[in-house]
Amino acid sequence: MASKMIIAGLGIIVFAAFSIMTGLSEDFFQLAFAIPGEFFDSVFENNLDSPTAMEFAPDGRLFVTQQGGTVKVIKNGVLLPTPFLSILVDDNGERGLNGIAFDPDFATNGFVYVYYTTKDEPTPTSPDHNRVSRFIANFTNPDIALPGNGTQILNLGNLTSDPYHNGGALHFGSDGKLYVAVGDNHESDQSQLLTSQLGKILRINSDGSIPSDNPFFNTPGAKQEIWALGFRNPFTFAFSPGTSKMYVNDVGQDDWEEVNNGTKGKNYGWPTCEGLCVPANATLTNPIYTYNHGTSGAAITGGVFYKSNVFPPGYYDSYFFGDYVKGFIKRLSPTNVIDDEPFGPLLTLFGAPVDIDVGPDGNLYYLSRDGGEVHKIEFIPGGANHPPTANFTANPTSGNPPLLVNFDGTLSTDPDLGTVLNYSWNFGDGFSDNSGAIVVHTYNQLGPYVAKLTVNDGDGGTNFKTINIGVGDPPVGTIITPLNGTKYNAGDVISFNGSATDIQDGTLSDSAFNWTILFHHNTHTHPFQQFNGVKNGTFTIPSIGEPSADTWFRIYLKVTNSIGISQTTTRDVTPNKSTITLASNIPGLQVNLDGQPKTTPTAVLGVVGMTRQLQALSLQTMSGTTFQFESWSDGGAATHNIITPSSDTVYTANSIVAVSNPIIHMSDTTASSGDKAHSGRQIQAENISPTSQLVGDNIDSITLKLKKAGSPTGVAEIGIFNTDLSVKKLFGLKDASTLTTSSVDYTFISGQKYQIQSGDRIGIKFTGGNSTNNISVMMDTNAADPFDLVKSYHTYYDTAWRTNTAWDMYMILKDNNFTPVISSVTPSSNSFINGGFKANYTLGESVPIGSITFARTGGLADGATHTYNFALGDNTTGAHSITRTVLETGFGNLVSGAIYTMAISATDAASNVASTISKTSLTYDTTAPIISSVTPASSSIVNGGFSASYTLSETVSSGTITFTRTGGLADSLTHTYNFAAGDKISGAHSIPRTVLEAGFGNPLVSRTIYNMTISATDAASNVATPVTKTGITYDTTGPCIPQAGTWVIVTTCKITGNVNALGNVDVQNGALVIIENGGTLNIDFATKYLKIHAGSGILVKSGGKIN
Repeated sequence: MASKMIIAGLGIIVFAAFSIMTGLSEDFFQLAFAIPGEFFDSVFENNLDSPTAMEFAPDGRLFVTQQGGTVKVIKNGVLLPTPFLSILVDDNGERGLNGIAFDPDFATNGFVYVYYTTKDEPTPTSPDHNRVSRFIANFTNPDIALPGNGTQILNLGNLTSDPYHNGGALHFGSDGKLYVAVGDNHESDQSQLLTSQLGKILRINSDGSIPSDNPFFNTPGAKQEIWALGFRNPFTFAFSPGTSKMYVNDVGQDDWEEVNNGTKGKNYGWPTCEGLCVPANATLTNPIYTYNHGTSGAAITGGVFYKSNVFPPGYYDSYFFGDYVKGFIKRLSPTNVIDDEPFGPLLTLFGAPVDIDVGPDGNLYYLSRDGGEVHKIEFIPGGANHPPTANFTANPTSGNPPLLVNFDGTLSTDPDLGTVLNYSWNFGDGFSDNSGAIVVHTYNQLGPYVAKLTVNDGDGGTNFKTINIGVGDPPVGTIITPLNGTKYNAGDVISFNGSATDIQDGTLSDSAFNWTILFHHNTHTHPFQQFNGVKNGTFTIPSIGEPSADTWFRIYLKVTNSIGISQTTTRDVTPNKSTITLASNIPGLQVNLDGQPKTTPTAVLGVVGMTRQLQALSLQTMSGTTFQFESWSDGGAATHNIITPSSDTVYTANSIVAVSNPIIHMSDTTASSGDKAHSGRQIQAENISPTSQLVGDNIDSITLKLKKAGSPTGVAEIGIFNTDLSVKKLFGLKDASTLTTSSVDYTFISGQKYQIQSGDRIGIKFTGGNSTNNISVMMDTNAADPFDLVKSYHTYYDTAWRTNTAWDMYMILKDNNFTPVISSVTPSSNSFINGGFKANYTLGESVPIGSITFARTGGLADGATHTYNFALGDNTTGAHSITRTVLETGFGNLVSGAIYTMAISATDAASNVASTISKTSLTYDTTAPIISSVTPASSSIVNGGFSASYTLSETVSSGTITFTRTGGLADSLTHTYNFAAGDKISGAHSIPRTVLEAGFGNPLVSRTIYNMTISATDAASNVATPVTKTGITYDTTGPCIPQAGTWVIVTTCKITGNVNALGNVDVQNGALVIIENGGTLNIDFATKYLKIHAGSGILVKSGGKIN
């Protein structure tokens, strides 16, 4: 059988399933020859802005999230102009709107869930955090969400200054639970902590509550929502439809990308392992598939299980995944066999795929971030019609008017032999041409245009391509600072400044400037920051985050003149670099860098000023010998952070051989119930509560007086030990060789408090020494010493304990902060709160008992005092935030309109009672204000004497009146007036135009059509439903004046008398011609035409006419 023609065009890429090609996998041949046909990649939709994720709704609509905070809807193949949802987000770096999911009962409840990064909540200085919120589709118009802020389902912890590794994927499992992927925020150690949500897959109920069958639900101190842990940046994951099988894509750092089989309670190893764990670790789960970064880098993004019958049978239940950096989509078979070219070697993706999905038509769709496009990969069976590929050239693509452009579409192709294509040209200026493949068009007006060619094969196949045309001189932008060759250290503040001039406009104002900073890593980029409408500003180079030295920043300055033509210039800033060498006094031992194991010695090139974490292992065995860590050469703790220095530096971990002599412990130091301080035992308790007994006491330091005899070697451990003398809580280490022959007091401080348990052995262990080389724990009668009043001399030998039993030795145990402290409590007194409020507080230590009580003090009577008792997780050291819905689960519903006092109390394990913190006069208000009686009315015409009128149902804290241009003359501004004090009071208001414009800071433009929107928010942050009046024509100008030749009308005007058209009449540029009060427009239609462009119009009012 003859093969089909192979076509490689810009819009569609085809390969022939029957052609004999080299480089195809065996898997592919088996699949391809099973059913004759070809795969095609075509543009399904474009014009998306920084897309991040997509999801098909059950009804077939495609929802696409955009990083800046909008959700767009593609319905019946058309991108709807109005977003489904727009929310305020922090979109620096990879933050923003990153995930979307539909409720399993979406058809009945309309619930849509999104994952995004908050911004300026509750204040501009508040740390940002990621959140999952639920919004509801409007049942009257399901293409938009109901107005309001949605329902907060899950709030994650505060983010660091690093804007990367947010995760963000959302999917409902077959169990009806919502699964959430969270990145490590470039804090790799957090991935292994059950007290942190970072680097995890979370599992929650659809209302935000925690399922009781989660793996760590009953683990003390753990985040109960954790389902699996040990991830770096699980940007995407997918469920096999109808099953619990979950594959998680985890983006690697240095070498490996992973596909993991997500399973309840499993630990996937980051940062201990990247890729396969070598050597294998029974507590860590290896990925089912990995691939290496190579020299170009990699980032695994997008994943979906294919369970449709449109592709050949061998593709069923395969897992497709993409790579943002390498620009591919690959396939794992149901038995996890990799297919590197599932669509054949000739199909090249458009680039930077970030999400993949299966459409209701059974085709594969992928989201291309670079192009802002959704692409469709479809399988065309043999003999079926194949769509064409549109391709054309334009020459020239820029110049001054009249600009004659030659368009040539003969490069367009169709893989079906003998097909004659039809060509449809749209020049973007209101003119079109269907005369053929080669056309000529003249642009007479200044401005940017998009020329579009659509080709049609006559059998239902179409395709299009666009080219930008610029008519007029572009502006010239200049980056003044930073200077060429500027170098930076991490943490530096970079200042940028620019200027721009234009032949038409002269010196451009701030509003013409747009700055974009991209973070370059290896061969790919990450978004960083944007600044609009400013000529200068600053940004800070992160000092935590991506550790690679192969990074730098590019600054883009785009300037746009008044006719819409832009020019872009760039400036690069690059890092200062240095090498840190990780060494050991015993080469070959391991240390961890940012949590990842490194074998010493190893050299790491990095950016000066970056924060890195060094970690030495307390014990490790090499070649049969066990070594114990002693010290770092820089004096840091076993685990500590360093700032990458400006010059090459060596960091050496010093270790000693851990000898196998018998372990000796301190005599008579076992704590039992009822033991008391100063009761004949060798322990002295200071500042401990309760002091009446040892068991239950909280301590955070141990002080000992130590000396040496001879030259002992080995490490002494100070802390709490089990009955078998294994370490239970280590307070510190002491190298015997560093002691002196004179007694010295040493204090060993724990990072956290420890509560003494019955059976604990408290003291010192020493694994070395003999009868002539030993460590002594000494006591004398020097009252100046912390060991006072009693004299003792105890010596450790290698096999026995020697003591003068007439004397006792005291250890000093201290608790330096024994009373729990409650701080950082909000809401503040005398504040208003709504249904979205949280009770926030910080605990100075963990407490077993705590409560939050709301007592009514005024307003509406609810007749109850509401008390919420701390749940597991609310009682740990640190900051806490409990939502109203969780509080009410504990104590019943608060009543809107009531005034409350909120009191937070806590008691620690030693029965120490914290000072209760109370916040008074909290007005709980869930009723949104209502705006009514708004004028001017929609579609009205007003002059300079108009006023904006409205009525408020209650006094509000803020409000705005916004005029947005929708037609007529272009004023390029959205005008916003902020309510003055008197405008906020309950009742009717009328604000004259002159007052509005004083608030705008600029005037409205006559002959312009505006939408007027009035918004308001009350003191409890309840937001009124905005009221919008559309199509308000603001007109303070005179009549239309005819012109010779073709009369081109570009401004709104009136005809009130008898006006004769001298030639053709062409209404464009959003103009509105109003004929009224007996006015007449006379046109000789036998020889002349009246043309009305899109967005323009003629309004004939009573008494007016056209002859």
